[in-house]
Amino acid sequence: MSSAARHLPTPPPAGRGPTLPMKLATGGATVAVCGFVASHALPMPPMLASVLAHASEGAFVGFVCDVFAVTQVYAKARENFHPLVEGVSDMVVDDFIQLDALVRNASGAVPAHWQGLRPRVVDYLVGLDLRAALLAPAGPARRGILAQPAVRDALSRCTAAIADDSRRARSLHAAILQSAGHVPIASLGIPTERRALKAKLEAFFDGEVKRTLAEWLGSVDARPWLVPDGQPGVMDDAVVRRAVAQLLRTLLADKVRVAKLDAQFLAVFGDKLPLMVRPVVQAMGPVGTPTVWVMNGLEATPSPGNAAFSLFVQDFARAYLDAWHELPGTERTALAERVLERVVPGWIETVANGLATHARDWTLAHVLGIFLTPETVQAGLRQMADALLAAPTATGAPSPLAPLAHELSATAGAWLDAWHALPETRRRVAVEQFVDALAPPVLDTVGSQLAGLEGLGAKAKATLQETLVAMGPDAFVQLLRARTQEHLDWIKVNGVVLGAVLGGGIGVLDALLR
Repeated sequence: MSSAARHLPTPPPAGRGPTLPMKLATGGATVAVCGFVASHALPMPPMLASVLAHASEGAFVGFVCDVFAVTQVYAKARENFHPLVEGVSDMVVDDFIQLDALVRNASGAVPAHWQGLRPRVVDYLVGLDLRAALLAPAGPARRGILAQPAVRDALSRCTAAIADDSRRARSLHAAILQSAGHVPIASLGIPTERRALKAKLEAFFDGEVKRTLAEWLGSVDARPWLVPDGQPGVMDDAVVRRAVAQLLRTLLADKVRVAKLDAQFLAVFGDKLPLMVRPVVQAMGPVGTPTVWVMNGLEATPSPGNAAFSLFVQDFARAYLDAWHELPGTERTALAERVLERVVPGWIETVANGLATHARDWTLAHVLGIFLTPETVQAGLRQMADALLAAPTATGAPSPLAPLAHELSATAGAWLDAWHALPETRRRVAVEQFVDALAPPVLDTVGSQLAGLEGLGAKAKATLQETLVAMGPDAFVQLLRARTQEHLDWIKVNGVVLGAVLGGGIGVLDALLR
């Protein structure tokens, strides 16, 4: 069953009594019959008898003819049901409503109608105060707008959609860095003078950072770096080997230092060397010559000899690290703290000097660029989406969203307070500019929608015809009779009256011409 057939008008119940005009017409016809009988049965002047007889005849004939005519109206409606339905549809849609012309005129009248409506829209927005509705709920039954489940769900879904759009995340990341590029570091209260920077860095390091960093250094296990996962060890790396060789070359370039090391070596180990070896070691140099051998071995093309030397170095390093990790963790941490205490101050001094050189020219983008990436933007948006969905716990504890919702409401309230504190003239100018910027795309959309309604008249006629056809001839005629019967019955009254008047005139002429 079509949608039109499901919404058919219900015809009024059949069997209603005669209408008032039908009663009047029937009464007139009855009087006419009585008058006709009286004109022939009762003694009266010829003139009166002729007028009464003809008037009665005319009234009765007029009644009978109009009864027949009205009856034929509904009979013809039933017989010509389908042509009548088409005619009614065409008349209603094309002639009465003029739907297509109405749509065309409406499409062209939208801009003019908006110009008349614009002052009222501006007045409404200028006077609109949302603080009571959104920010100051009255009574325990009302909650803030961010506490409404549907609002939280919608905001969460929108935030998640942005987070899942990597292109949008990259654009947002670029926009943040671009905006941050106009914010000088100094405007945020971050010091740019060397001493102040050094003090900030020292305060930062002397807190929990030093202990945490020392614990990390004490727990680092570098042994896997020597031969990681069966791959070549650190001493098999050509870059590492060249770096170590360069350090050894720098050491050998200092002849005074090498001579001191040779003397110290001989002072400690000289008497422990075999007598035959002592002259050779003293002639060669106990430090310099072996260092040259090691340096040459490191820089030489890889060979089995070099591989054996690398293995020796890595085994020695592993044995040292094994012994290191046999120390208690507290000792390793304490040693790391001592190292940091000696190393970090110089590092802080260097960093502070470097930062002070550039910080005056830096912006917030320099800092955010270190930590902020499109991936971190997406991760932050996803966390926001999850937090928006977090509801109060079963124990009634507030959700993680509560502080954020409270702060957002407070910020929005402060913004609205500042907005309403502006002079009305300023608010009006701002609203007018906002409305004028928003109206063109809205009007274009409305115009496009109206333009898309072309051919609506044909659809309306087809729908009206479908509805009427679904009623069927009997129900249609019954509905037609219920809406027109009383009006058509006045024709019968007119027939009785007009027949009586015309018949009476003919009776006068008949009496005069006899």
